[in-house]
Amino acid sequence: MERLLGIENEGLLEYNHKGYNCRIYIVYGTEWYLYLGNRFAEPS
Repeated sequence: MERLLGIENEGLLEYNHKGYNCRIYIVYGTEWYLYLGNRFAEPS
């Protein structure tokens, strides 16, 4: 499970308590918008 910083901590904690590995993405730098768009376009 991965998510962007600032989006629903409760859901991430629930998955973590169930034993899933979780991580928080922090997008930064000059190309942050392109990276964000690519992540949203990826299939789930």
